[in-house]
Amino acid sequence: MKIQRLILFCSLGIFSYSCQKCELVEQTITDPIIVDTMPTCEGVFYASQAAPGIDLSFFFNEFNKPITVPFEYAEGPGPNPVGTLIYNFESNFSAYDSIGQQYVFEYYYTNGGPVEVLFYHQSITTGASTFTSPMTAYAAPVFLNGFLYAIQLDSGNPSVLYQIIQLDPLTGQNLGLMHSGYVTANSPFTEISMSSTSNGKDKIYFLSGTTLIEFNVENLVANEIDLDPTFHPIDNVVQFFGLEYKRDEGLLIAMKNRFDTVTPARTDLVSIEPAFSTATVTQLLDITGNLPAGQDGQINPEFYSTTFDQCDNTYYITEMQGNDPFTTNLFEIDLEGKILKPYLFDGYWYGLDFANL
Repeated sequence: MKIQRLILFCSLGIFSYSCQKCELVEQTITDPIIVDTMPTCEGVFYASQAAPGIDLSFFFNEFNKPITVPFEYAEGPGPNPVGTLIYNFESNFSAYDSIGQQYVFEYYYTNGGPVEVLFYHQSITTGASTFTSPMTAYAAPVFLNGFLYAIQLDSGNPSVLYQIIQLDPLTGQNLGLMHSGYVTANSPFTEISMSSTSNGKDKIYFLSGTTLIEFNVENLVANEIDLDPTFHPIDNVVQFFGLEYKRDEGLLIAMKNRFDTVTPARTDLVSIEPAFSTATVTQLLDITGNLPAGQDGQINPEFYSTTFDQCDNTYYITEMQGNDPFTTNLFEIDLEGKILKPYLFDGYWYGLDFANL
């Protein structure tokens, strides 16, 4: 679903909220009859939900895995003002830290001028939440070993300067440069289409278009990898997004959108195995072919978020489905059984992250 972006900006300061008690909310969801072959793995999903009828606010919610029918979730702090319409910001710029029990989301948007950033921090243990306005813009925050990182781009011609930085996880402020380099991308390499993940040990990854950057935080070495050298802006338009990491096999997992002048647009779930300057890309599931009847042919790369459960190797996607009223698709993809299970939630949910119990 392609939705025109609206532009609205409001001045923002610093806000602090706390929530010691959450309200349990029950919601009816669309749940098709599918045989569940996945092992029982428990955990908690964290996500933001746009406040009903208030585009400029959101609630920070959580719900359990296995997902209940009817759907139940705990409504947390909110409504929290963000000062921009949901059509303006990137919906996948969230990160969760299991060490510090903290969740962050970067509201990255523009009113036609310079990029604005509003940084949201939520403590899972205390319930306290804060907003700050960092001095500089960046993209795709990611935690590794309790530290928060992100990437900045300075587009040039033909090369793009990228900088990997460390952030203060409480305020989102830039703590210092980790690495800088140039990449010559044969497809659009932009901050707004960036996704990120870590291997949980020593590496973080950033992905945009067909370009993957692998960075080792210990030896400060980076590799730039072109995942599809055959990209063409007309005959072979390819975009990778929704980056996650599958630890038991040491593989990256992502979605791949593709369309050209002959074949319809489609989305596949793929694995990516980096090897220095190259990578092996393997199809895992035809997402388009497994979507419910009436769905668009591909996952919307603008209004989406992803997360991954290492316990049972399950990949999760949220995607805006409708805007009058707002509804959200949640797709649960079992990589072992090759099963896609769809849910439909009321409201707009974004910034999805998962924590194992």
